[in-house]
Amino acid sequence: MPVAGPADTVSPAVETRRVTVGGLEHRVLIAGSGWPLVLLHGLGGSADEWLAVLPQLAIHYRVVAPDAIGHGLSDKPAGGRYDLAAYTEFVLGVTDAFGIRRAPLVAVSGAGAVALSLALTHPDRISRLVLVAAAGLGRTVAWRYRLATLPFTSWFLRRADRRSVEASGRSLCYAPDKLPAGWIDRRMEIWSTPGAVDAFVATVRACISLRGQRADFTRRLGEIRHPTLLVWGREDPILPVSHALAAQAAFPNAQVRVFDRCGHMPMWEYPSEFAQTVLEFLGG
Repeated sequence: MPVAGPADTVSPAVETRRVTVGGLEHRVLIAGSGWPLVLLHGLGGSADEWLAVLPQLAIHYRVVAPDAIGHGLSDKPAGGRYDLAAYTEFVLGVTDAFGIRRAPLVAVSGAGAVALSLALTHPDRISRLVLVAAAGLGRTVAWRYRLATLPFTSWFLRRADRRSVEASGRSLCYAPDKLPAGWIDRRMEIWSTPGAVDAFVATVRACISLRGQRADFTRRLGEIRHPTLLVWGREDPILPVSHALAAQAAFPNAQVRVFDRCGHMPMWEYPSEFAQTVLEFLGG
């Protein structure tokens, strides 16, 4: 049974907790009070991806943003499961740990496939769905992620330095100066934790091949009855905005918000507008 551990304050607005799920410890960022709102980060990311918008969302909700298995400052077991089913079970475990039986779910990038999996397998656990530059809506994905499935990837990533990490982060944005302050230091910290590279490579290989994304839910979108908001950057270099526009026609209850002059992380480049868009959709 998942158990939420004691809280320790990180800032006046956000606190971090350690949660045990399936025998593994995970870091979870918490802010606000009231009805729950769950935020899921993307492939290779961490809960820190949400820090630019988390305080604004927390004015209206009790926001829960976990580091996924093998990500952030969570445990990274050697030989662990890093497939879609494992991540789906992880989200269920974390929400159980905080007594969340049903909540809106906001998922960015690779977590989009996890959110879609949850919506199809456990529809009662989600009230509304926000998919941000989400995986799972087509096979296309940037070649740098496809190439990360090749055998030499681990060797290359172990030699990543501050300059290459910064370049990777800036490439996610249309305007490179929108990379959040402190992101590089946090990413360097995460990247240096034991097992981080192996966990990332295992996740990439479980989710992506040279042909593209392994999980494509486009033919099942008609089964998802949750009100859904698709948020995208028009210049997304990782997952094309065409995925959102095509999905809108297939979803029974979908809205789309596209940010112009925006890359893969709308909450970095337009934090206030992003938060307001999500809150209006949720009714907060």
